[in-house]
This record gives sequence, structure tokens and C-alpha cells, in this order.
Amino acid sequence: MTTPNAMPKKSLIAVHQHILGSLLALRPASWVHKTLVPATSTSKETVVKTTISHQELRFPFAQNVSEQNIDIAAKRWSR
Repeated sequence: MTTPNAMPKKSLIAVHQHILGSLLALRPASWVHKTLVPATSTSKETVVKTTISHQELRFPFAQNVSEQNIDIAAKRWSR
């Protein structure tokens, strides 16, 4: 029978992998920016809609964790 000291240590367990993956997960997001173009002598005021697309974190609570803390946790768990 092997002793705990002789047993190989897993580098990153599944729970830690899932946590780190969730903290780094991104999703596409977009919002509409509306601007008002002033009227001229020949036309009325018009609203111009511009759609802005970007990537944001998938889970809102992940915004409370800095990238530095994620790196520290990844290094600690991968020992």
C-alpha cells in the first residue's frame, strides 16, 4: 500500500478548474446608443441608433474579483 507522500498529487482538481473557468468566462453583449441629429431647414430632427457590441463577464459576481486575485488562486491551486 502506498503512503500519502508517495501518491501523485493532482495539479488542479475539477472544482478549482470550474471556479477559475467561471471567473474568466465571457459572453457577447450589446447596447444601443441613440444620438439626436439636429434639424436643418429642409429636414426634421432624426434619431440615429448605433449598436455597440463588446464582451463582458458571464457571471456578475466575477466582476468583484480582480485579475490579480484570479492569477494568485490559479498559481496556488496548481502547485
